Amino acid sequence: MKFKKRYIATPILLIAIALTWNIVLRQHPPEATAEEINHYLHPQPKDPRHPIDVYQFNATDGNTESDILAKIPAPIYPEDKVRFVIDPGYGIGSIVQVARAMPVTIHDGKKEIVARTWDDTVEELLNDLHRPLGDLDKADVAATDQLAPNMIITITRVAKTKVTTKESVAYETTTKEDPTLDRGKSKVTEDGKNGERTKVFEVTREDGEEVSRKLLKDEVTTKPKNKVVIKGTKIKVGKTATGKATWYDLCCTKVASNSFRKGTVLKLTNLSNGKSIEVKVDDTGAFGSDVVVDLAPSLFKQLGGTEGQGVISRVKAEEILNP
Repeated sequence: MKFKKRYIATPILLIAIALTWNIVLRQHPPEATAEEINHYLHPQPKDPRHPIDVYQFNATDGNTESDILAKIPAPIYPEDKVRFVIDPGYGIGSIVQVARAMPVTIHDGKKEIVARTWDDTVEELLNDLHRPLGDLDKADVAATDQLAPNMIITITRVAKTKVTTKESVAYETTTKEDPTLDRGKSKVTEDGKNGERTKVFEVTREDGEEVSRKLLKDEVTTKPKNKVVIKGTKIKVGKTATGKATWYDLCCTKVASNSFRKGTVLKLTNLSNGKSIEVKVDDTGAFGSDVVVDLAPSLFKQLGGTEGQGVISRVKAEEILNP
C-alpha cells in the first residue's frame, strides 16, 4: 500500500461519502460542498509556525485509530495535535490531520533540551519547562521574543554566592634574656598558638564554573598567641686575669694570650669604659707577663682602643666555661 502526505489516492468521492456518512450520523443535512472537502484536504493553520500535515488511508489500512497512526510515515510527537477527519471505524478509509508543535532547542548551561511547544514567547516556554531566567542569568534572545520553528536559545546561568574561607595565622616566638639562667639553657614560659584569619569572597559562577572572585572581608578573627622563650645569659666563670691589652696584625690569628690556653673563650672587659667582647684564644705571643691578651686591630677597637694608643692599660679577662 502506498500513501503520500497530502496526496488523495481515491477520487474526491471518498471524501464526499465519508463526510456525508458523518453528516447522516450527526443528523445534519446530507450535503458536503467542494469548499468543505477542500478545507479538510488543505487546511490553513491559524499560525504558520504550526503547519498541518494531512494523510489519507484506504479502508484496508485499518479500522482503528491505532492502526492508522501506526501507518503514518512521519513521527508524531506527544505535543502534536492529531485529528481524525473520518473515523476509521466506519470502514471506508480515513483522513488524518496532524498539527505540528513548534520545535525549539535550548542550550541551558551544559544541558541541551529539545522542546516542542505551542507557546508564543521565549518566557512562556521557559516557564512551562520550569526553567525560568533568574535575575542574573543571560540569554542570547529576549524573554519577550516570539518563538520560531527550529529556534536555538542559549542560556548562561549566572549565580553569585558568598564563600567563607579560614586561614591559619602563624604565631611568633619572642625571646627574653634571663641573667639568672645559665647561658646555653632556655625554657618556654608560654606556648604559642596559631590564630585564624577569615576571608569572605563573592564568587560568580557561570554554568557552574567560577569566573570571578571578589574579596569582601578579610580579618583576623582569632589572634595568635606568641610563644615566649627565656634564654639564659648567666656565664660560668673559670680562671680570671687582669692586665694590659695590646694589638697586633697577623694574617691568620686574632687573639694571642700566654695566660690562657688555645681554644679558651674569654670575656674581655675594658675596666676604663666598661666595654666588653667575647673572643677565642687562637695563639700565644712574645710579650711581657703584664699583657693579658694581644688582639687583632678590629677587636682592639671594639674595646675602645685605637691603633695609635697601642695599649689598653686595664683589661679584665674571664674564662667562660659555658660559651
